[in-house]
Amino acid sequence: MAKPAEVTDPTVQALLLEAERDLDSKDYDAAVQKCMAAYSHLIDTRPDVIVPPGSRAGAAPSFDRVLRAMPARPWPDVCGVDLLWNEGDKPRLVAGKDRFTLSDAVTYLEYTLDTAIRAQRG
Repeated sequence: MAKPAEVTDPTVQALLLEAERDLDSKDYDAAVQKCMAAYSHLIDTRPDVIVPPGSRAGAAPSFDRVLRAMPARPWPDVCGVDLLWNEGDKPRLVAGKDRFTLSDAVTYLEYTLDTAIRAQRG
């Protein structure tokens, strides 16, 4: 599995490293905010790697060697942050709740990290 230190985009790397520290200190709300900021940066700089909501391109984010061959799936909006993407508009993330859990924060960290690594590959 990739690590935030392997991300070459300095903005995304710094945000993901901060999110990792927030996870370690159990500040899950801050971790999710950092992941949202990192993913928003990817929306601005690498829109080609953003998967539209509702896409059925893959079954899950590619975290292990078996799933790496599968295409990426859309932002995991089941954890309280929605990716809004109206035709003709730039996608944007909107938090649907104020408090996040460990599993929410880990999901967003792993998904954003996976997207950043995919952006580096192509």
